[in-house]
Amino acid sequence: MLVTRDGLGDHIVAAGLACWLAQRVRRVYVPGRRIYWPSVEWMFKTIPNVFPIGLEPGSNWNTLEQLSKKLGCQLCKSNLEYPLRSGEAWFRACYSQYHLDYQTRFESAPKVEPGPRATHLYAQLITNPNYIVVHNNSTERDSYSIDILQGRPAGSLDHMQMVNINNQLSANIFDWVLILQNAKEIHLVESSVYHLCQLISPTLLGDVYFHHIRAHSPHVWERDIQPYHPNWKWIEYPFRQ
Repeated sequence: MLVTRDGLGDHIVAAGLACWLAQRVRRVYVPGRRIYWPSVEWMFKTIPNVFPIGLEPGSNWNTLEQLSKKLGCQLCKSNLEYPLRSGEAWFRACYSQYHLDYQTRFESAPKVEPGPRATHLYAQLITNPNYIVVHNNSTERDSYSIDILQGRPAGSLDHMQMVNINNQLSANIFDWVLILQNAKEIHLVESSVYHLCQLISPTLLGDVYFHHIRAHSPHVWERDIQPYHPNWKWIEYPFRQ
């Protein structure tokens, strides 16, 4: 039973570890909040021995210990506690604590397809083939003040449609894959959508801008993005939000 932290991005980061384990054991259980179940279940739908388990809000470590005993499985932590002890960035510690190279995250990641409503969502939202996708919020903040122009003149993007990712439109984050894949530009802050774009990075056709604006972010361009997504653009901000 592979336990992540509490966010959808944490599940996406740990997906490579879950698949790596699935090649070596009979079953891998992935518990998570019910709100994320549609996304997590879709992410692992091609891996027959990975089983998402929906948990109610307020479930704690004791609940998971009891559940693992009932299922007869070993309880493993993907990115809990070890990052605090080691001081390593949590997404890298997810793998290093099991003596795995961080590249395992991408090499063993599940091959995901656009979600079941991806075509419908694309038809519903996209009115101009020249469009920019923006995701400038996280669980910690409703909106970050990011600079999409990046030195371009005001009005230079007026011919582009702006598409904001809104989780109220779909319970499955993978329903946004088709829109992300065909965007001319994608502007991201650290969030579950950012981790999704890392997962599907080889299929993204447009320019990807990562706005390093979120407070307490442990990301480092040369270490965490450049080696894996060399074509992405890193936007550093002097003041974090």
